[in-house]
Amino acid sequence: MRRAVAAAVAGAVCAGGVLMPLLPRSASAGTPLCSDPVVQQIMATAPGPGQTAKQQHGPPGSTVTITGQNFTAQFCAVSSVSIGSHQVQAAQLSASATQITFTTTAGMDGDVTVTVRDTTTNTPIAVDSHLVYITDPTFTGLDNTTPPTGATVHLNGQGFDFQLPQNWELTSAGYHWTAGPTGPCPAVPAGQPSVSSDAQIALQVPSQYCDGAVDIDLSAPYDTTRTGPGDPRMQFRLTAPFDIATQVTGKSRTSAVPGQSVVVTGSGFGSQGGAATVNGEPAAVQSWGDSAVTVVVPARATSGVLNLTRSVDSAPFTPGALTVAAQANGISPAKASIGDTVTVSGAGFGPSTGTVQVGSTTATVQTWTPNSIAFTVPDGATTNPVNIGTNGTTPPTPPGLTVVPRITGVTPPDAAPGALIEVDGTTFGTQQGAVQVGGQPAQVTLWGDRAVLVVVPAGLAQGPSTVMVAPPGNDSVTAPYTINAPPPTPTAAPGSGSGSPASGPGRSAGSGSGTALATPGLILPSSNGPVIAQGPVNFVKPPPPPGPVSLKLDTVSGQADPGNAVAFTVTLIAFGKPVPGAPVDLVMVIEPGSDAGLDPAHGVTDDQGQLKGTIHLSHTPGDHIVLARSGIYSDEVRVVGRGARVAAAPGSAPAGVSVPPSTPPLVSVRSPVMWALAACLLLFGAGFGLNLLTAPAAGPAVTGSGRPVRGVRATLLDSMLGMGSAARFAAGVVAVAASLALGALRRP
Repeated sequence: MRRAVAAAVAGAVCAGGVLMPLLPRSASAGTPLCSDPVVQQIMATAPGPGQTAKQQHGPPGSTVTITGQNFTAQFCAVSSVSIGSHQVQAAQLSASATQITFTTTAGMDGDVTVTVRDTTTNTPIAVDSHLVYITDPTFTGLDNTTPPTGATVHLNGQGFDFQLPQNWELTSAGYHWTAGPTGPCPAVPAGQPSVSSDAQIALQVPSQYCDGAVDIDLSAPYDTTRTGPGDPRMQFRLTAPFDIATQVTGKSRTSAVPGQSVVVTGSGFGSQGGAATVNGEPAAVQSWGDSAVTVVVPARATSGVLNLTRSVDSAPFTPGALTVAAQANGISPAKASIGDTVTVSGAGFGPSTGTVQVGSTTATVQTWTPNSIAFTVPDGATTNPVNIGTNGTTPPTPPGLTVVPRITGVTPPDAAPGALIEVDGTTFGTQQGAVQVGGQPAQVTLWGDRAVLVVVPAGLAQGPSTVMVAPPGNDSVTAPYTINAPPPTPTAAPGSGSGSPASGPGRSAGSGSGTALATPGLILPSSNGPVIAQGPVNFVKPPPPPGPVSLKLDTVSGQADPGNAVAFTVTLIAFGKPVPGAPVDLVMVIEPGSDAGLDPAHGVTDDQGQLKGTIHLSHTPGDHIVLARSGIYSDEVRVVGRGARVAAAPGSAPAGVSVPPSTPPLVSVRSPVMWALAACLLLFGAGFGLNLLTAPAAGPAVTGSGRPVRGVRATLLDSMLGMGSAARFAAGVVAVAASLALGALRRP
């Protein structure tokens, strides 16, 4: 029995020793039964077919496999896997003793921690493998792809913050050209990009122009226990293109003359050169740098926009408008006569023809270039600035031109002493100057801007000579002339005839007192102004006498109603041709009232030798005597303001001017009227007397029946009363007829 019990006990001990390892065990207090897990490797496979495994990083949705040991056992299970702050629970992963597999989501970044739980004691065992997993960052581009130099821009995207301890995640940037030169961009700024947030990285672009891209490198360690310089890291490169924009800060001038330089300052211009235009006209580039460009204003430029274009990327930019100003550097010749060609040299006149004026007189342009203008001195021009009107540029300061006289001919081409000659030319002016023939002063009989009439001085020798005209305030001008032999016996003073000199017969315009007539029909003006004569003036216009000079004053009508206007024309002819540019004075010699006038009172003859104007008649009826004169030549005309001929007051007309007497004789043309008035008075008196005689002294006698008794006397008185009434009626008729007759006689 004892042997049997001992044998049983020995067998039980042996069986327990054999089966003990196979039975569940209980841990002593605080002692886990699971071994520590070991993480050896992390592999990520991107989603989608054909993706190869990548070590320790991948895009969101990647399948991550953690390889190691002791992940699972009889009494051990994987509780969770943590990547940074993200945790994958056991239900979201699959695990074996050597592998753990799960799918990543966005934002899983950081060091990897595997936690194993002891199922018997529910005690977690966490192991930090010191390995790092990163979700690949993504980006959408820069928030400003054309920043100015040195600006701060931001790279937008996701997954930029790896959630690692400080200095574990590193950033760097590099800039390189994508257009133009190769290699790194110039002036890469110091400092590195900074991760502003998980969705944004801030960086500074170069401080000089670059048309390229920025490469932003993010890196994280594979193993945080290895921090040496040779430690391999996970590298993420994000590339974003950009093009530095130009930024203009100013230009050296806003207005320039062609040939001048304009300096444009700013940044981002690049150092590879470029092109420039001024209002579309190509301009030479003197220098081109990243912060300054110097442009020369072209000769054909006009005012407009200054445009610049970088050659490296053909990007245009504009510093704004530029006013192109013309400049007149010289005028040649500075003194010229009408008809001469004058050239103005300078710059900025523009490519298209503009206008040229000498003073206010428009000139004909012969040639026009941006640097030179040639024009003809126009007829009528006087010394004045030359105003140049340009197209598209600011006109220059006008240069001055002195217009000097010129002799174009002498009529007749030769003459003897004492003869009247006409010197034709230009720019003599309207103020009388001096004339010499053969060096001797000559008498001037008429002076005009384009013609001067003079008498050849006596005593000049026969043969070649000269004529010199010296206008006041201007250069003198000389022309050759031939002097003939003097005539044996002068028969008449030069210029006799209509418009003859004062010494000869004809209409000479002296300035007498108005007390005598120079010739029949020509009334001299009074020095005190027009004479007011309210009555007919004895005026007969004489026929024009012969002579080389004719000054003629004509009106469209010899009479008009008082207060109306009558047009006049003054015509000046010398040697059979019009005399242009001659000053003419108009004078009212006699007028019926002080409200008469002349328009103009002074003028200059036109190319046809004429001056036109208007005589404004007085509102008082009567004769108007108007005198026209130029030099010593004159003519008169009478214009009548219709109305009753009013007798002139004593002394109201100048001596020698005949006016009718104030009281006409009884036998004059008005005698029938006077007889009619006398008859009217006689008849009226007779009728009045008869009426007085027939007036009854008392009432008439009556019969017994009440009727008046009429005798022979009463009947006679009634007859006389009727005759008196008839006489008075006849007197009234005669008075009316006499009034009508008197009115008819007063009309001219």
